[in-house]
Amino acid sequence: MGVIADALRMIPSGPPSAPADLDALVRDLRVEVRYSHARRLLFDGATCLDGPVPHIELAWVKPSSSPSMIPWAEGARLRDLKPHNFDARTRFTLAHEIGHVLLHRLASTSNTPLRLTAESEERACDNIAANLLMPTDWFRGQLGASLTPDLRTIRWASGRAGSSLSATIVRARALAYQIGGAFLARDRDSSWYVLKAYGLRESRGSILSANVSQQLNALALKQVTSLDLDVACGAHTHSWSGEIRRTFSSAAFLITSVDGAQVPSSRAWRCTQPCQS
Repeated sequence: MGVIADALRMIPSGPPSAPADLDALVRDLRVEVRYSHARRLLFDGATCLDGPVPHIELAWVKPSSSPSMIPWAEGARLRDLKPHNFDARTRFTLAHEIGHVLLHRLASTSNTPLRLTAESEERACDNIAANLLMPTDWFRGQLGASLTPDLRTIRWASGRAGSSLSATIVRARALAYQIGGAFLARDRDSSWYVLKAYGLRESRGSILSANVSQQLNALALKQVTSLDLDVACGAHTHSWSGEIRRTFSSAAFLITSVDGAQVPSSRAWRCTQPCQS
């Protein structure tokens, strides 16, 4: 945490005690933010530190018909719309790129070289972003004393921080909350699979059984439901317990125990049994 804390002290007004106002932070750091009409799957953001004024370039694409994204018209000035104020992924990307600016300034003022590899610098910038959007004391105040907060609490903290549910679960795990997360997706044939998993190693990409898919298809939409879900792992199954919220073609599952044991926060849960498919 030393490098992260030192980098946050590079902010002229000091590390934030609540979710950062990124526009104010950009002004504070004298950074220019630009948007590019790039394909988002190939590019999220980049930071250029050459020249007198650092600039951050963020990707923004025309939204689909999804009602969760605010559309913009041809010719609209994206700097006026500020997508990072309503899109969690863009917001985290901007906070991550600000991390590069802070690390650069730390390296410029420190007598000790940072010696970060490209990979470790990216991880450090993710940590800086998490601290900017979800400062430790503020975040713990939102989640409360329980080390296994419920899905409503996680979603509440996510909404107040302007962060994605994924980033909020990752942040909670980093602060020793004993939860995991699985994000499920539904195929056109109404079968389900694990799209992403946090704290559950070897789970991503798992195809869920027909019985489990039927169980998920029967869930009420946009309601938080307590659920025990049997997930196949080779020749045997594991029981995930927690709360789930399903939309038409996806579901967020906050997992508090696997096979009756709490999800560890210090490491990812993994199956210890020999798996034979």
